[in-house]
This record gives sequence, C-alpha cells and structure tokens, in this order.
Amino acid sequence: MGRYEFYDWVWEKALRELTLQDPTFIAKVQAFARMPEPGEMVPDDTPQPTWRFNAGWTKVFEACEDVEWQVRRLNRCLGKLNPLIHEGVEDSEAAEEFDYHLVSFFMHCYALTEKSERLATLAFRHFSRLSRTNNPKRASAWAQCVKTELADRIDPIRSHLVHGVGGRGAWVTGVTEAQLWEGTVAVQMTPNLFFEQFGVPDTVDRRRARHQQMTVVTLEILNRLGMILDQMREELDKLTA
Repeated sequence: MGRYEFYDWVWEKALRELTLQDPTFIAKVQAFARMPEPGEMVPDDTPQPTWRFNAGWTKVFEACEDVEWQVRRLNRCLGKLNPLIHEGVEDSEAAEEFDYHLVSFFMHCYALTEKSERLATLAFRHFSRLSRTNNPKRASAWAQCVKTELADRIDPIRSHLVHGVGGRGAWVTGVTEAQLWEGTVAVQMTPNLFFEQFGVPDTVDRRRARHQQMTVVTLEILNRLGMILDQMREELDKLTA
C-alpha cells in the first residue's frame, strides 16, 4: 500500500510545517478536538489559521487527492466488469454493457497514469525545493518512471482487446471466429443490422476471463505505483532529512 504511506508522509511533513508556522492554530484545533461535542460549537468558535499553505503545498495536496479519486473510479469500473452483476440480463445486452465498461476501464487506467505522473512531478519538485536541492531533471525522471511502469503494463492488453490485431476490434475477431461473414453478406446484413440482430459477439466465459485479467492488471498497476512512490519518498527523505 505504498500510496497510502506516501499520503501519510506528505501530511506528516505538512503538519510539521503548519506547527512551525502557526502553533497557536494547532493548539486550538487540538483543544477543539478534545471537546465532548465539538459539532455543537457555533461557526465563530471554530479555530481559524493565521497562516496558509502556499501553492507548492496545495498542488501536492490536490495531486494526492486526484490520484486517490481516480483509483476509486478505476475500481468502480472494474466492478462493472464482473459478470455476476449481469446475471438475469439478456446475453446480448450484457455483452454490450461489458464492452462499454471494458473500453472505459482503459480510459481510467490512462487517467490514473497521467494523474500519477503529475503527482510525482509536483511532489518531487516541491520537496526538493524545500531542501534547496531543486532538480527538475529528477522530477521529470520520476514522472517518466510512472508513465513507463504503468503504461507498459496497460498498452499491450488494451491494444489487443480494444483494437485487436492490425487495428481490428475484439468483437470483429469474434465474428470471424464464429464464421458469420459469408452469411451476413448473403443476406446483406450490414453492420447496423448485424448489431440489431446479434448484439456484441461475446460469451459469459470470455467476459469472466477478461474480468479476472483486468483484476490482475489493476492490482499490478497499483502495486507498481506504490513501489514508485515508496522509492521516491526514500530519495526525498534523504534530501529533506
């Protein structure tokens, strides 16, 4: 769970800075938290800081939140690929729904990659500046590491399932495997009529196998992201010690 540890590390660093800059606010918040029913306090009594985090800090906070929210989107999309949720649904409709969420799954994977790249860039840049060892090349290197490790795991599978061999979609290869082309030509069943008649050519077993595969992909890219954040945190710790 490297990303959770990274979030903790960022928030701990931020707490140290806030304590240094506004110790009175920290004391008030802690006293507020110890009250029996703090929720009943009127708004005017809520502690307010006299110092605010600058843009460097807030961009890192935002990037962390952005990454975590994207992980939730990815996991939600993965859940939509589970064939169990389509039990009782007509097979053609279930297949089309699955195909939609499969394409969306990869969109969420790439969105996570981009947001993680941004987090790596902003975090390394910010904390290296705090240590007065600003190194833009290292920030770019960490971002590239995220892109390479995550995208390299996603690209081959996406190309095969979404585009197929030579740019063919996965459903097209299904039609070929079922040897339906001659029949469609004989009765002049054009693509729009084909989908109205047959829907997306797919089976429950294939959808189940793809769901299992995407589950593995999700775990692997999240593990890779966690490992990268762990390694970057270790390097930053040496700079900010």
